Amino acid sequence: MFLKQNSISIDKDSWTVPNDAPNWFKPTDNLVRYGGGDDFDQGSRYFRDSITGICFIYEIQL
Repeated sequence: MFLKQNSISIDKDSWTVPNDAPNWFKPTDNLVRYGGGDDFDQGSRYFRDSITGICFIYEIQL
């Protein structure tokens, strides 16, 4: 619902896990990445595991 309410679409651009990401964040092939695509994008990304439904949020706070 959050993605729909905020008009956040699937991000198909290239993305690399940041060097300072926590060591428990191990993206799998099941993760769908959302975010980007607008003029206000600061690099935040939202991930949802298509099998388990578990979500991860990577937000950049300026």
